[in-house]
Amino acid sequence: MIPSGRIAARTPWRRGRLRRAAVTAAVAALAGLLPTSVAQATVASGGEGRFVGAIDWVTWEAGPLDLTGPLVRTSTTVHDGVPLSVTCTLSNFAREGGGTPALNGYRPGTYGGDGLDDLYNIGGTGGQNTLVNAISAVGQQVNFDVGCSATLDGDPFPLGGLVIGDAELNGASEFFTATVDSSATWRLIDRFRGTACALDGALSRSDASGESTVRFHNPDGGCGGNTGPMAVLFADGATSGRVSILGGGTTAIALGVVIGFDHGDAPASYGDASHALDLGFSGGELAAGLNSVFDTPLATADQPSLRLGVSVDPEAGFAGPGADGDDVHGSNGAFGPDDDETNDPDSPIVVKPGDTYRHDGIACTGSGTLAGWIDFDGSGTFDADERSGTATCAAGTADLAWTVPTDVTTQADGYVRLRYAADAADIAGPVGLARSGEAEDHRVQLVAEPWVEITGPDPDQRLLVGEETPGIFACGDGVSPLECTATVTLPGGGTSAITDGDDLPTTVPGTYTITATVEDADGRTRQASRTYTVHGPPSASITGPADDARVTQGVETAGRFACAASAGVASCTAVVTLPDGTNVPLTEGGRVPTDLPGEYEITVTVVDELGQTHTTTRRYTVVTPPVVTPPVIDPDPTPDPPGTLRITKRITRTTLRPGQRTQVRSRVVNDTDRTLRNVRVCQRIPAGLRFVSAQPAARRSSGQYCWTIKTLGPGKYVTRSMTLRAVNRPRRVTVRTTARANGQPTSTRNGSIRILAPRSARTGGVTG
Repeated sequence: MIPSGRIAARTPWRRGRLRRAAVTAAVAALAGLLPTSVAQATVASGGEGRFVGAIDWVTWEAGPLDLTGPLVRTSTTVHDGVPLSVTCTLSNFAREGGGTPALNGYRPGTYGGDGLDDLYNIGGTGGQNTLVNAISAVGQQVNFDVGCSATLDGDPFPLGGLVIGDAELNGASEFFTATVDSSATWRLIDRFRGTACALDGALSRSDASGESTVRFHNPDGGCGGNTGPMAVLFADGATSGRVSILGGGTTAIALGVVIGFDHGDAPASYGDASHALDLGFSGGELAAGLNSVFDTPLATADQPSLRLGVSVDPEAGFAGPGADGDDVHGSNGAFGPDDDETNDPDSPIVVKPGDTYRHDGIACTGSGTLAGWIDFDGSGTFDADERSGTATCAAGTADLAWTVPTDVTTQADGYVRLRYAADAADIAGPVGLARSGEAEDHRVQLVAEPWVEITGPDPDQRLLVGEETPGIFACGDGVSPLECTATVTLPGGGTSAITDGDDLPTTVPGTYTITATVEDADGRTRQASRTYTVHGPPSASITGPADDARVTQGVETAGRFACAASAGVASCTAVVTLPDGTNVPLTEGGRVPTDLPGEYEITVTVVDELGQTHTTTRRYTVVTPPVVTPPVIDPDPTPDPPGTLRITKRITRTTLRPGQRTQVRSRVVNDTDRTLRNVRVCQRIPAGLRFVSAQPAARRSSGQYCWTIKTLGPGKYVTRSMTLRAVNRPRRVTVRTTARANGQPTSTRNGSIRILAPRSARTGGVTG
C-alpha cells in the first residue's frame, strides 16, 4: 500500500547526480498488478501558465469515479520510437466522518470562477476547455493516497515531484490539503486571479512527525463573477503523499508531474532528435505558517545541468523550414529565453571540398559529448559523412570540426544540428532519443569557397640567376571553373604578370613572391602566395693584410677573410703561397707567414651549397727590416653587434565581449645585414580567447600557432595575422608574439586585450 503522507528519500540516478526519488516499490508493484487506462500524455496546448509544455497532467473521465479499488492512470508518449510512460495511482479512499466516499472527474472551467483553465487548457477557457485533469468532492471531505512513477523504454525514469493545482474556485469554507514527507520542499510555481479580483488565497504549511502539510483555502471566498484566486504547487522531491478535499459545494484539485524534452526543429525530413531534461525549481518556498498566494515569490525553473548555451526551453518539437519552431512556441520565458539556440554558426558557411570547416567556441555546461551534422549536399537528410568529430565540454566551450565532403553544394537554406549528451552513444546519429542534454538546429546558408593554390616552384627548390623554372597555380570553387591571375613581386620592386606554366623571373639574386588571385561571381576573392629565392654566385673577401702591402719580416700580421653565399656556404678555405711555392693553410684571424723575404699570395676559396665556387686572391711582400724594431700587431677591432628580428604588432579591437572578434597583425622585420633562414613566428593564445583563423594558415604546436618563413633577406619583413574570439571569461589577457631565426636570440612583443562580462540575458515574465 502507499505509505500515508510519506515519500522515498532522494536517490542518485545516472552518473551519480542527485535526482528526485521515484515512487516506492509498493506503488510500482501495485501498478503492475492492476488494469490501467493507457492514454497519451496530457500536456496543455494553451493557457497563460508558466509551464504549459512541461507539466504532464493526470486525466480522468468526466462524472463519478469507481472507488471500489485503486484508480490507476498511465499516459504514454513516444519519443523517437522510445515510450515514456507516467503512471499515477490513487488508493485508500476514505470519507471523513464515515460513509461512502465519492469523487468525480472534473473539467476546470465548468464554474466561471475557476482559474486553472486560464493557465492550462486544451481548446480554450471555460466551456471551450476539454482538458479533464481534476477530481472533485461534492458536499463531503474525501481523503486518499497518491503516488506517481515513470519509465523510459521500460527503465525507471526519475520524476522531480508532484504538481497539485487548485482546479475549482474554493468558497470560504472549502479547502484541500496535501501531505508529503518533510524532506520534500513545497514551492509555489503558478497562480491566477482575474484582473478585477483583488482577493488573496492562503497557503498554510505545518510540519509534524516527519511530514509536511500544505492547506489551500480562500478565507474571503471567491471574487464573485471574476476568476480566482487560485494556486499551483510543486512538492519538490515527493512523488507520493496523502490528499484531502473538502467540498461544501464542489472542490477540485489537479495532479501532474513535470517532464520536459528538448527536440530538434529542422524540417521533418531531417528526423527528430529528442533529449530528456532534468528539470527542477528554485525559490518559491512556502514558509511554516500562513503564506499569501500573491505575496509569496514564485519559484523559478532550474536549467538542466547538461545543456548548450544559456538555457534549454522544453517543447514538444515543431519541425519547420525556419528551424525555429520551439522559439515560436516557447514557454513564456519560464525556462529562460524562448530562443535557446545560442550557438549559431557563422552564416554563410563558406566551404571547399576536402577542407576542414570549424565551429569553435560552442557554449556548453556540464560534462558531456558534443557532435554535429551539416547537410552539405542539400539532400534534406543528415548523412554519415556529414557528421563532425566529437568534442567534450571544457571550460564552458567545445570546438567541432567537419571534413567537407566532395558533393557539397551551394544552398540558400542549409541546416546544422548540434547534439550534446552525457552518453556519447546517445548521439551516435542525428536522430533518436538521448537521455540527457540538448539538441540545437540552425538554418544557415552554404556557399562554395573560391580557392587558389600555387604548386610551383617547390618551396625547397633553389634557383640560380637565369635558371628557368615554371610557375604553376590553379583556382576554382568546387562548383564551376574560375579564372585566376598571378603576379611576381621582384626583389628590387615592381611586379611581373605571369600565366600558369610561364617561366618565373630569375634576373637578379633575391627573394621573389608569387601572388595568385581568384574572384567568384559574387565578388568573393581569395589569394595565395609563395616565395622563392634566386641565388647569385658566392663571394669571398680579404681584409688583412692590404693588397700589395709591404710587411716587415717577422712582424705578426693577422689574416682576415670572409665568405658569403646567398644559397648558404658549404665551405670556406684559405691558403698562403710562400715565395718558394709551398702552400700553407690559413685560418680566419690566424697569423700570416712573414718568416722569409719575398712575395706571398693569399687565396680564399668559397663553395656554396649549390656547388658554385668563387676564388679571391691578395698579395703582400715581406721585406727585410733595416733595423730591429718592435713587432707591429694589427689590432683586432671589435665587430659590430649582430642585428636582431624586430616585431611590431597591431590589435584591431582591445576590448571584447564574449563572442566578439579581434585581429592581431604582427610584422617581423630582419634588422640584420644578412639573410636569415627558418624564421619561426609564433602566436600564443591566452585563456579567454579562442583561435578562429590565421592568414596565412598557421600550424598549432605546444599550445601556440606558428608560421615558418624559409628565408628573410636583410631589411625584409613579413606580416602574419590571426583572428581571435572572446569567450565567457572576463579578464585582461596578454597576447604574446615571438620570432626567432637560426643563430638569433628570440624577440618578443606583447599586446593586451580586455574581455568584458557578457550582457545579461533577458528573463521571462511572471504570469498571474
